[in-house]
Amino acid sequence: MNAPESLYRWQWQAGRLLKKLGSVDDAIASYRRAVYTLQSIRQELSVGYGTQPTSFRETIGPVYFELVDLLLQRAATLRKADEIAPYLVEARETVELFKVAELRDYFRDDCVDTALSKPHAQQLYTWLIQPLEADFKAAGIDTLVFVPDGPLRTIPMAALHDGKQFLISKYAMAITPGLNLTDPRPIKREGAKVLAVGVTEAVQGFPPLPNVAAELEALRTIFPGTTLVDREFAVGKLEETLKQERFTILHVASHGEFSSEPGKTFLLAFDGKLTMDRLEQDIGLFKFRDDPLELLTLSACDTAEGDDRAALGLAGVAIKAGARSALATLWEVNDVAAAGLVVDFYRGLQDPSISRATALQRAQVKMLSDPRYEHPGFWAPFLLINNWL
Repeated sequence: MNAPESLYRWQWQAGRLLKKLGSVDDAIASYRRAVYTLQSIRQELSVGYGTQPTSFRETIGPVYFELVDLLLQRAATLRKADEIAPYLVEARETVELFKVAELRDYFRDDCVDTALSKPHAQQLYTWLIQPLEADFKAAGIDTLVFVPDGPLRTIPMAALHDGKQFLISKYAMAITPGLNLTDPRPIKREGAKVLAVGVTEAVQGFPPLPNVAAELEALRTIFPGTTLVDREFAVGKLEETLKQERFTILHVASHGEFSSEPGKTFLLAFDGKLTMDRLEQDIGLFKFRDDPLELLTLSACDTAEGDDRAALGLAGVAIKAGARSALATLWEVNDVAAAGLVVDFYRGLQDPSISRATALQRAQVKMLSDPRYEHPGFWAPFLLINNWL
C-alpha cells in the first residue's frame, strides 16, 4: 500500500515480539528495518499527522533506543573485540541518526541534514581522487588544478573527504575553465599595490556588510594601496582610480551576483551595479601594460545555487576582466568567516616561497581547525580561479 508511516510500526512491533521470544538477531533485523523506514519519512514525521503536539522523543525515540539496547545486549554476549566492535559502532550511529532526526523535527526544516552530507563527499572522493592518489604521492604532487564540467562546476572540491580528512588538508587547489586559457606565472610580490573597494552600508535593497570595514583595514596593513569605501566606491570613482594608477590586486568586498545570463551578473557599487562588461572595460587597460592585474578578489559575492553556467561565469571573470587569477566564492558566505579567511590568504601571499593556491589552502585549513567554522559551508566555497602559482 506504500504506507511507510504504518510499515515502521509493523516492523517495530515485530521486533518487540521477536525480542520477547528470545530471537535477538531476528529482533535486531526487524528494528533495523523500522529505523530504515523511519529515515525515509522523517520530513513527513516532522510535519506531523495529528493535530495534537507530541514529543518526538516519546513517539519515535523508542524505536531507535530499543534497537540500541538490543545491539548492546548482543555485543555483551561476545568475547572477541573484532566481533563486538560492529555492534558498538552501529549502536552509536543509531543514536546519531535519532539526534539528527530530533533536531530536524525541532527546527522543522532541513538545515541539520548537512550533518549527513559527508557520505556524498566521500563518494565523490572515491570516484575522482582515490584512483589517482597513489600516482599523486609517487610524483610528489602538492597542488591539484581542476577543469570541471557541467554540475561539477558547482561542487567545492576542497570539501571532498577520504573518510578521515578533507581534500584541502592534503592538497592546494585551483580551478580553471580550460588549461589553454591559463597563463600560470608566480605572482609578483615586489611593489605589489592593492585597490580595495567595498560597501558596508545597506544600499539598493542589499543588507549591510559590517565586517567589510575591518577586512579592508586589515588588507591595508598587509599591502600598500588605495581604499574606497561606501560613498567613495562609486562606479565613476572606481573607473577614474583604475585609469590613474597601476594596481597589482583589485579587491572588491561587496555584494555580487553571478547568473547563468552574463547580463545579470554584477558587482554592487554604492551608487549602482557594475556589470562584467563594464568591469572588463575598466580593467582592460591592464592588458596592454607591462604589469597586468595579478589578482581579482570578489569577497561577499554569491553564485546562483545549482546553476553550473553561473559557476562557469564565475570562472570566466578573471579571463574576461584581464586578470591572471581570481578569488571568489561558490555561494554567499558568513561575513565574519569570509573576512578572516581572505585576510589570512593575503598574509600568505606575502611569503615568496608559496603559491597563491597554497596561500588559500593554508587559510582554509586554519579556518577548518576553528571549531566555530569547521563546517565546509564556511571555508569550502572559496575558489582560486586560473593562475595558481
